[in-house]
Amino acid sequence: MRKRGSLPGRRLGAVGVVALAFAVLAAAPKKSKSPRDGDLITITTHSNVTASGAISDRNLKTEDRITHDETRSVVFRITGWTDDGDGIGMEEVSRTCDLSVSGGGHTEVKDGPKVSWTYRKVAKPGCGSQGIQFYTGGGRGSITVSAGDPQNQAEMVPRELLPGALPYAYFTAWLTVADAFTNPKWPRRLGDVGGFTFDPKERSIFRSGSETYEFRTPENPGYAGKLTVDYKISIGRAVEDQVEVELIPPTGYDKWLPQGDKDEKTIGNSIEIGIVAHRKGDPNRPPPQEVLKYTITLEGTSQEKGVDSNWPVEHLSTKDFDMRIDPSEGWIDVDGKSEGQSATTKSGMTDFRVTVNSYDWGGSTRLRVKAELKDHSVVVAHVRGNAALESVALPKDDNGNHIGDWWERWEGVTNTDANADDDSKPTGHHDGDGIALFDEYRGVHVRGRHERLSPTVKDLFVWDPDKLGTGLYGRATEVAVHVIDNGEFAFRKGAPNPYIVTPNGSHGDAWTLTLSNTSLGGLVGNTNADRIPAIPRDIRGVEIDRAAAQTAWPRDPVGYLASSIAHELGHATHLRHHGGDPPDDWAGDVSCHIKGEDKGTKGDGKDIKGEGKDTKGEDKDTKGEDKHAKGEDKQYICPTWNVDSSGFGSQEKGKPCFTVARRGGKASGGETCVMRYETMDFYLDPKGPCRWTLGNTVVMGNTYGSGVPGTTLCTSKAGTGVNTGTGPKSMGDATYGECVIQLCLNSKKH
Repeated sequence: MRKRGSLPGRRLGAVGVVALAFAVLAAAPKKSKSPRDGDLITITTHSNVTASGAISDRNLKTEDRITHDETRSVVFRITGWTDDGDGIGMEEVSRTCDLSVSGGGHTEVKDGPKVSWTYRKVAKPGCGSQGIQFYTGGGRGSITVSAGDPQNQAEMVPRELLPGALPYAYFTAWLTVADAFTNPKWPRRLGDVGGFTFDPKERSIFRSGSETYEFRTPENPGYAGKLTVDYKISIGRAVEDQVEVELIPPTGYDKWLPQGDKDEKTIGNSIEIGIVAHRKGDPNRPPPQEVLKYTITLEGTSQEKGVDSNWPVEHLSTKDFDMRIDPSEGWIDVDGKSEGQSATTKSGMTDFRVTVNSYDWGGSTRLRVKAELKDHSVVVAHVRGNAALESVALPKDDNGNHIGDWWERWEGVTNTDANADDDSKPTGHHDGDGIALFDEYRGVHVRGRHERLSPTVKDLFVWDPDKLGTGLYGRATEVAVHVIDNGEFAFRKGAPNPYIVTPNGSHGDAWTLTLSNTSLGGLVGNTNADRIPAIPRDIRGVEIDRAAAQTAWPRDPVGYLASSIAHELGHATHLRHHGGDPPDDWAGDVSCHIKGEDKGTKGDGKDIKGEGKDTKGEDKDTKGEDKHAKGEDKQYICPTWNVDSSGFGSQEKGKPCFTVARRGGKASGGETCVMRYETMDFYLDPKGPCRWTLGNTVVMGNTYGSGVPGTTLCTSKAGTGVNTGTGPKSMGDATYGECVIQLCLNSKKH
């Protein structure tokens, strides 16, 4: 059995789709004709559930987030109304639903693979109905609200639960909704919001309400959920008598991205949104009722520190609103106390624009507009072409991660989690470069100019006060190298490297390397860290002796310097030598005997007879002359100086000082790799002219000399060039090598 005015089969559930119902307070209405007959009742409901889950310990790290947003609008036509009766008769005219689901997460298990997933709405999420009844005689109503169930309307991608996947946010969202309707505080608060009164004689009736519920688990603060529910109900004239207000984004809206300038007070760029009021369903006809004023608001506006991830310098950055309504338009009165977040207009306007100024490269907001009509009813504007969308996202951001959709499409982003760090080029020990997706989108200042970073190519930042340049590192590794100026990074205590290149970032720190010209007392380069290889976070500095590098290879001093810089920057990004000690050795004093040459000059016998009477002939016989150049003995003696306070510039007394190359050592592997030692002192050679003592054994060898400086990064351990074959100078395959897969810049992985 159903009472007049109710709709069959439309029962509210405790945890179901968003729905509204007005309590039935009396019997069916009288059947007399009313001026309201034919008027429309429009009910719009909106629910938003956001939830997150995070766990981090020594063996497991998981982060997960989901947003479930649903808007539903149902229109009824009044078929029977009395001002002093018990209810109304009505029939459903139309129903629209808009559901969006976004988010995702990842799990990392120690010594295991990284598992990632995303969320989306199910193929057929359903669109529930709305029930409504009035007690018109008493002018009272009551609203009951329930919220959507993410478990029935959202799903993971891939749909099969991957091994190790921990979708905590998915379940936390469901728990948030469930707890909202079992927690004793929640129904009482909603009851206060849901009850309302109205004057049955009002020609147009508008009522609204909202409520927010937050869910947390004290035993695990990593789980959090938030549910927001709001509703609007209006009763007014039929379509031909209604006012419709539309928001019209400009041409190019899909590609518009926010920009900043020198500081948070200077406009970077702007965007104009058109606002048009007209007869409902007919943009070419004026509104049937005058608009007294429009109220324009920016909602959820970001307040990122600075204008990008590293500018202005940390102590000068503030957290102002990143987007604000432009106050210069003559028809707009911006509320000064709102800091550009709300404004109103004068009456009688039907077609105008609102300019929103951007002050940050990563700014975001949503613009909403409400129009108050002459009968004091309120019309909420919607985006042209989408009646369920009542705000414009700036920039366009369908997945709600505060990153412009156009940048994501341009860069080919697949994991849209703002915390994602999936840079995969070049291949290396781990994906990522320590800079989260949002911070790469927001970008950085590099030598006074802003750059958005690539989410697919790893980025390395270098401070180079002595203008050494970054050498061959970028070309050899294919890492994007950015040389920044003083003032484009911040000092922060904690890690061995105190210089942060993302001080204004909101998703973690990234470090810049310091590259300096330093006298190293015979060394060409040094990477200052507790251990090598290391990552930028753990590097105190990269030191190069420019003078030593330019004299070490006279044939190409510039090339040798560039190769040496690449070598040391390689150590700072997790690259090893091709081998170590052992297999390489060290020699003390070395004696070498260089054989001489045998030279013999034969004599030329000449007999010159005299001519004339008294001139005797003179016999001359030039005998051959034997010359033998003796072999040269050359001694290589280790210095006996004491080590100075820097640890460089002198040799500890009695300590072996000459490098001896061995197979699989630092000189092994790919000949052109920048991480290979192209210069050593000696190598073992049973037939060589040099001898030294190794332990208690006298060994023979030869001088190694200098090879051509490396220019590439090796892809395998295989020996190439001088290291092919089995000759004494071939050092064969590298012990480590494969430098391309050793590369790592991601501090979160070490």
